[in-house]
Amino acid sequence: MRIIILFLSIITLFSSSVFAKPDQDYKKSIVSNEKLCSLFKDKIQKYQKKLEDRSDLYAVKTMESYKKRADIYCKIIKEE
Repeated sequence: MRIIILFLSIITLFSSSVFAKPDQDYKKSIVSNEKLCSLFKDKIQKYQKKLEDRSDLYAVKTMESYKKRADIYCKIIKEE
């Protein structure tokens, strides 16, 4: 009898935690996307100043990468 009660209580706790997490994870993902969007926007502004002095392929590709990632994270925020 004790085993059955223990088993049922474990299942109840597990199922309640599984259903409660997606909402928390969703909120965390929104905050992390907002942080990443602002981070890459700041990087673009700072790197733009450095890019004026440089014209090598590495600098150009780095800037393109920053812009691409900023677009991805900022687009996710707009969709939510």
